[in-house]
Amino acid sequence: MEYRCRSSPVPPPEALVFYDGLEADNSKAYWTDHRETYEKAVRGPMVALLDTLEPRAPGRSF
Repeated sequence: MEYRCRSSPVPPPEALVFYDGLEADNSKAYWTDHRETYEKAVRGPMVALLDTLEPRAPGRSF
């Protein structure tokens, strides 16, 4: 059986921009100002990937 991820394994460009900015300014103010970008570009794709992988290893966390 072949498994394919519904989401791209490559993070969207906005995620990389978010991490570059966070590296330059690792402050609560930066985080607060860019929380929406984190939710959409970092967390959202990661949750989608984990949802795709979950049927292959139900109940396991690493």
